[in-house]
Amino acid sequence: MKKRTITALIIVLIFAPLLIFEQMIIPFEVGVGLLAVLAAFELISMFEREHKFDWFLKVAIIIFTIGFYVIIGNVWHSSSGQNLNELKTDVTLILTAALLVIFMLSIFLKNFDANTLGIALLIISYLGLGFGSLVILRLLGSRYIIYVLMVTVLTDTFAFLFGVKYGKHKMAPVISPKKSWEGAIAGTVIATVVASMFALFYGMIFPNGSFFNANGKQTILHGITSLGTGADKAPILWQQALIIIPLTLTLSIFGQLGDLFASKLKRTYDIKDFGEIFPGHGGVLDRFDSTIFAALFLVFVFRILGEVWPV
Repeated sequence: MKKRTITALIIVLIFAPLLIFEQMIIPFEVGVGLLAVLAAFELISMFEREHKFDWFLKVAIIIFTIGFYVIIGNVWHSSSGQNLNELKTDVTLILTAALLVIFMLSIFLKNFDANTLGIALLIISYLGLGFGSLVILRLLGSRYIIYVLMVTVLTDTFAFLFGVKYGKHKMAPVISPKKSWEGAIAGTVIATVVASMFALFYGMIFPNGSFFNANGKQTILHGITSLGTGADKAPILWQQALIIIPLTLTLSIFGQLGDLFASKLKRTYDIKDFGEIFPGHGGVLDRFDSTIFAALFLVFVFRILGEVWPV
């Protein structure tokens, strides 16, 4: 536990400045990109427990994972506060290139079968989309990353605490035997209450013009969609609460699904952790599995809201 706590503090000390300061957005993009590459190596290493990959395929997976990350994350932007409609998520070109190269490799590489093809596409899309979504949220504003982290960390923490003390009904006994329905419900409820308050009263917590709210955003949806706003485009709190509370609850659930998805991969390949880069926590995916899943879901919802009810 001591090692885990120290590692968590180091992670916070490293990433907090990358989130808070506008000038650190490029280091943030580079850092998250590095995490995506490390995660790709972790998954390749896991899958190679059953089937060795040719080095040509490994190189292709890493290159296209980076490509997906760069395009989804719009990493050519060097400042936050971007409008959602300014950020492109069309992966047609990189997907087409990835498919052409991987299909070609499947012809010429001896050990490349249909299962390997699926694995390669899983790594590229899972990590490129997931980590790229984190950068999209950072480009929209640090508050969105903080919101996602608040939801996933609170869910995970209180699910563990309540699960240890009150957990009796196993949620996924084969995939993750320690998780209970009691813990999951408690974590979801607490995360929903706390993070919804942050999302709904952001403008009151950080007044217009303050360091954390230079653009005068009033809620987490302000500037994302016109849904729940008045004729003057100012958010109507009770209407936005009807959106934000269910959104936060669903975000908590998706964070847990991301954790379970990663756990299923580990169970399938009989490993305890994806890696050892974070002492006490495991690998990159052990630490960020729920976060990238939740971030991907939030970007997806924002895209729908922005298209159907544009600002």
